Amino acid sequence: MLALTLALSFSLSANGNAHADAKPTGEIKGISQIQNPTYNGAPQQGYGGTPYCTYRDGAGTDQTYTGPFIATYTGTVYPNTAYEHSYGPTTEAPAQTGSYQVELSLPDSAPCTAAPSARSFTIERAALSATVSPSDENATRPYDYSETPTFTDIKLTAFTGLAPTDEGQVDITTTGDALDAGGHVPDGNVATKNGTPTGKPFKATSVSYNNPTSCNYDLQTPPGTYNVSGEVMIVKMPMPDINEATKHEVWNEYGASYSMPVYSIPKGSTSATYTIITDMTETQGLYKAEIVYLNGVAYLKVYANGKGDDAYDAVTVRMSALENHEDFNVTLHVQYFRETVKAIEGVTALPSPVEYDGQPHAGFEGTPTAYYLYNGNRVDYGTLPGETFSISYTGTAADGTRYDSTTPPTNAGTYQVTIAISPGHVCKGSTAFDFTIDKAPAFATIHADAQLQPSGVATIDLASVPGLPGDLGSGPAYAVKSFTSEGLADASVDASGTLALTAKADALDSATDTVTVELSAIGNYENSTAEVTVRYARADGVVTGPTAATGLVYDGAPQAGYTGAPTAVYTPAGTTSPLSYNGPFDISYTGTAADGTAYGPTSAPPTAAGIYRATFALPQNAPCTGEPLVLNFAIDKASLVFRALDASMTAGDSLPSLGYAAEGLAGSDRVVQEPRLSVAGDTTAAGSLVIAIDGGIVDNQANYNVSYAGGTLTVNAAPKPDPKPLPKPEAKPALAATGDSALTELLVCVAGAAALAIGIAAGRRRRAKRD
Repeated sequence: MLALTLALSFSLSANGNAHADAKPTGEIKGISQIQNPTYNGAPQQGYGGTPYCTYRDGAGTDQTYTGPFIATYTGTVYPNTAYEHSYGPTTEAPAQTGSYQVELSLPDSAPCTAAPSARSFTIERAALSATVSPSDENATRPYDYSETPTFTDIKLTAFTGLAPTDEGQVDITTTGDALDAGGHVPDGNVATKNGTPTGKPFKATSVSYNNPTSCNYDLQTPPGTYNVSGEVMIVKMPMPDINEATKHEVWNEYGASYSMPVYSIPKGSTSATYTIITDMTETQGLYKAEIVYLNGVAYLKVYANGKGDDAYDAVTVRMSALENHEDFNVTLHVQYFRETVKAIEGVTALPSPVEYDGQPHAGFEGTPTAYYLYNGNRVDYGTLPGETFSISYTGTAADGTRYDSTTPPTNAGTYQVTIAISPGHVCKGSTAFDFTIDKAPAFATIHADAQLQPSGVATIDLASVPGLPGDLGSGPAYAVKSFTSEGLADASVDASGTLALTAKADALDSATDTVTVELSAIGNYENSTAEVTVRYARADGVVTGPTAATGLVYDGAPQAGYTGAPTAVYTPAGTTSPLSYNGPFDISYTGTAADGTAYGPTSAPPTAAGIYRATFALPQNAPCTGEPLVLNFAIDKASLVFRALDASMTAGDSLPSLGYAAEGLAGSDRVVQEPRLSVAGDTTAAGSLVIAIDGGIVDNQANYNVSYAGGTLTVNAAPKPDPKPLPKPEAKPALAATGDSALTELLVCVAGAAALAIGIAAGRRRRAKRD
């Protein structure tokens, strides 16, 4: 037996109870208050000196504990900001600006206890300087008429004094004023150097710290100012190009001039430079333009070349060198004035309507002349060389197409011919006549032929069928009006005139269909008709599927001679996907039976043994045609055995009835001639003899391989007679009794000896025959 003893050091209290020894109490010393640190991105310890704890142990000896100590931090991060939040308690020293307290305490492993010692400290914001530049957000602004601009929410991007970990994270914006050259008075005008806008000194008047990281810094140095330097940019106001709506009229005569004000200088600028940027050679009615000043105002003066007629010209002037505005363009428009003729004479309208005939129609006849009044006097036009007329045609063709040309129209439609004074003359005017070209009657029905295969698809381009007129003008629109469906499953036509035909799967070679297509919306003809005659021819196919059966043996029933189902694969013309025809098929059989008789042709499968051929042909109504599939097969003869049945007998008895069995008869076949049965040998002696069999005949003998199997006749030995018992002696006269008894025994012995002699003699005869 094993015994364990545990010992515990303890002492007894005054009342006799046991308790564990208590730790002595000491005092934490050695730490001092520090000057508040400034944020530098690193954690701040918050106290100075090195902590230690003094205590007196149980023996009364002074001791010093030097660590470790537990420092616990609590406080407020980013006080008095939108991001203010609590800190701790935690053992991690704070790094962000805020007010904190650090408390040092002893761990449980210390040899003594002591009250915690605490110190308060603040992490002050770090001083930060910033430079504002035009690249800062909102530090560039277009001129807007203001002379005392205040820039708001300039997002500063360049700082000096950032802790390395804060690069790219500080987000501070300022608001302030752009100052004039003296750096005192706010000024909203553009400052330029050699015409290029330059920045202005910037005075920051307020600052916003936009994220928690920013709260670690302070741009403010002396009260009321902010440590921001640099310049802001006031750039010229962008100006849109001006496109004057007014069209100024100039007499259409060479040398005529006209002056028009360019454009007022925008508010905020006092002067501008004007430059004509239009190439005068590209105008129709001007040969010169210049800037002139009337009463200090800029005007554009243009000079006509006499060729403006009814045209409009645009002249663009560039305004540049404005103090507070970007350069911009001003475009002014000029049109030309001509005398209007009183009348155009000498022409009359032709009879209308006319029928389309493929020829152009002018719509009028005669030679035009005109006159106008100048200072109240008649002036004729068209009688001198160079005084010409322009003739133009407008209208709508029958198909809705807009017609606009100087060439007389040919296609059916409604038109107007305008006879006008040619451009480049001192007068203007025109006259017009309306006329109509009607559609021609429908053209003769056009015919086309198509050939399809069953289930096939064919297309015909009706737009290129011979007989279709080449001067339709437009259109036609095609629509299948009707079709017969002897072999046709569907007919459709698209907008281009492609007629799609689909044949039925059972379309016969003898079928014929007619498709009638209406042609409408023809530009120059009334609605007409096209007829397509459709005929059919079967596709080429390949018969596959079945395979010749093997191992067939005559069984008295018809045998197809193949396995699997026949099918024909074909691809109708106009399609790409193969189709299958699964029957029916014309299946016929030929061959030679085992008895030499010719078989077939017939659709009935053979029954008799022999060699045969099965032919799978596509019928006349199949959707395809192709070579028949031929399979050769054989039906072997069945095995037929005439078997003699075994029998038995007793030696010396009569021969028993003998029987047989016919093994392998098929179907309804029967034995028509009994076989002969015979026994060769001596049946008087015990032993086994052969039962011979032959000569049997059955139905359809030629379908069998006939064989014979003999039986066994078992000859059993004749049984021996039982010996008779001797009679019991009776009390008789001695002589008579003795004689009777002796006689009886003698007879028994004689009979036994005779039987034995007969058996021996018989045995000798069997052996003699056997020899």
